[in-house]
Amino acid sequence: MKFLVNIKDFFKNNLYNNTYVFNFLLFFMSLFSIEMIVRMINGYDLTSYAVVRIIVLLIIVCYVTCYVLNYFKSATRKIITAILVFIGSTYACLQLGFLKFLGVYASLQSASQAEAVTDYIKDFLKSFRPVFLATYIPFIVLIAIYVITKKRFYRNNKTRMLFSTLVMVALFGCVYYELLSDKSFQNPIQSIDNEELFLTASNPSLTVSEFGMFGFGMSDLRNKLFPAEVKTSLQISNTHTYANGEKLISGIDDNMWEYLINTEEDENYSFLNNYYYTRKKASVNDHTGLFKDKNLIVIMMESANDIFTEYPEYFPNIAKLVNGGWSWENYYSPRNSCATLNNEFSGMTSLYSISNTCTAKTYIDNTYFESIFNIFNDSNYYSFSAHNYTEHYYPRNQIHTNMGSNKYYGVEELGIDYDDVNYQNWSDDDDFLASVLNILEGVDYTNGNFMTWLTTVSGHQPYFVDSNQGNEYFSMTEGTPYDFQIRRYMSKLKVLDEGIGLLLQGLEEKGILDDTVIVLYGDHYPYGIDTKLLNTALSYDTEVDMNAEQVPFIIYNSEVTEKDPHIYTDYTTYVNILPTVANLFNLKYESRLYMGEDLFSPKYNSIAVFSDGSWKTEKGFYNAATGVINYYTDEEYTFEELKSINDEVNLKLKASTISVTTNYFAHIKEKIDNRLLELESLKNEACLLTDNTLYVESVDCSSENKEESEVVEENENAVD
Repeated sequence: MKFLVNIKDFFKNNLYNNTYVFNFLLFFMSLFSIEMIVRMINGYDLTSYAVVRIIVLLIIVCYVTCYVLNYFKSATRKIITAILVFIGSTYACLQLGFLKFLGVYASLQSASQAEAVTDYIKDFLKSFRPVFLATYIPFIVLIAIYVITKKRFYRNNKTRMLFSTLVMVALFGCVYYELLSDKSFQNPIQSIDNEELFLTASNPSLTVSEFGMFGFGMSDLRNKLFPAEVKTSLQISNTHTYANGEKLISGIDDNMWEYLINTEEDENYSFLNNYYYTRKKASVNDHTGLFKDKNLIVIMMESANDIFTEYPEYFPNIAKLVNGGWSWENYYSPRNSCATLNNEFSGMTSLYSISNTCTAKTYIDNTYFESIFNIFNDSNYYSFSAHNYTEHYYPRNQIHTNMGSNKYYGVEELGIDYDDVNYQNWSDDDDFLASVLNILEGVDYTNGNFMTWLTTVSGHQPYFVDSNQGNEYFSMTEGTPYDFQIRRYMSKLKVLDEGIGLLLQGLEEKGILDDTVIVLYGDHYPYGIDTKLLNTALSYDTEVDMNAEQVPFIIYNSEVTEKDPHIYTDYTTYVNILPTVANLFNLKYESRLYMGEDLFSPKYNSIAVFSDGSWKTEKGFYNAATGVINYYTDEEYTFEELKSINDEVNLKLKASTISVTTNYFAHIKEKIDNRLLELESLKNEACLLTDNTLYVESVDCSSENKEESEVVEENENAVD
């Protein structure tokens, strides 16, 4: 009994009566409880090293905060502590809501996406789950303790407090650094090491998983104020082998690559040169050139998920394309912090966007000489792009122009009488595609073909409130068991389906339907609708293994695909669209500059990579945030195989990020052009050079014409 009394006295004298310690414990336990509630809601492991890191970081934060609070009076100290805990609860609650609504955590790098919530607050609140309010429990408990104890917080000796704080912060800072840097304290197959993750917060979901909600918030703020560069110290090795007789896509001449590598001094550019040069080249296959010299229409369909393809009775025109085309049942458009623009960017460039950044908008001045527009331009196509909305969210006019589009048409240039009274948020996709047909009247088909990129808008939220598109075909689903939000969504998809019907009819009337290829994909699923409601109208569970990101992807041509329609089971995403299209049209392109692959390559690697580094294959789904893989078959990956896949995924994501942030493609295009001019100036001196084999091969000095033709041929190879 005496022992228990001593224990009681110890806690009373050292914890309860010591106001600094008491306040520290209240503050720490409140923040720690919020973190644990978030982890439980997200299904994160409560026994991992991440929890230890969270504890240590919160100890440091609470020590510093409580030292500062020591300068305030007791009542003020309580109020400030309560306010800080309330802010922490609110931040965690809103982040969970943001994750549920848009599929990503809010980041200061993508602050513009907050507008997507404020503009559709009703849909945001509708998707909000009551369990998220559990983050306020620690705040309520804190207030209750203040009321019950009525304890006054006296000031402690400031000198002693300062010394104590400095010692504890230094001690726990060292512990935190060890937990951060030591590889034994992280998942060995984790795609990004913790040091880099902490510095960049480049992967929000993984950052929250490894450092907690507040750790992510602090890292995000620090990176916003003092941006950290992504590490480039990764192992790159060229171990590719090619089969005998395999015909490779030429791309940039290897001599030119070696010139770029040997003359580059910048660390980032040097890393990228070596990375791209050592990647495997694409090769010719049985689908190469099937669409050669045909026109191309790419349609990125706003918020179109598989409901669009699973109900042919409601959407006969998209059903025609599915039944007569090539479609992929395991196609995914993974959401990120700026899903529509980022997924459009990835489709146009075959690069991964920066997941916590509105990539094309943030780096608006970038150019991409291997974009879908430019490779068609280089093959004498007339390119243009269009979108039936204003520049309110995204400055597409400048973005698409820098991508190589010869002309961009916004809603005004399309001649659509846009106003909020008639359209209530968005214009109609049938009006949009009818306007595109009018544009095609001015295209001269005798001198060249056209390619166009179209981004629709009618399928966009809101679904919870009335809109013209949501009401126009609402009666179509009368008597069905679907929630009114699903029915409004289907009505919006019907508007798009009618537009597709108009497009097909117009192309046929112009006599160019057989000569035109139509590629369609959804930019993301309708995230304004709760996934539980989507499940009632889909044949699969959207709440399992990122199935919500599954959307349609279709390639259609009335002359080619209708003769051999097919549904493919390969796993794929938007990064594979461009290299697939480039091969089908037999265009000149550098396959190594694309993160995606040709889907018809016999060596295609069937994988869908998500924005947080998670991925899915026929074998299973790997969750990057939890480090756990859910297998679909009895066949499992070895540790080495898992690590190899994660390393490759991380390398692609990292190379894409550095390529964008450094405007790499503009840089090497300038260097290539300058080198070609230099080679041109050297061609008359080629016979005088004693060591010219690196850049000018097999020059016959006895024939000026032969010399010139061979130099020109090499120059062409350099940019093929």
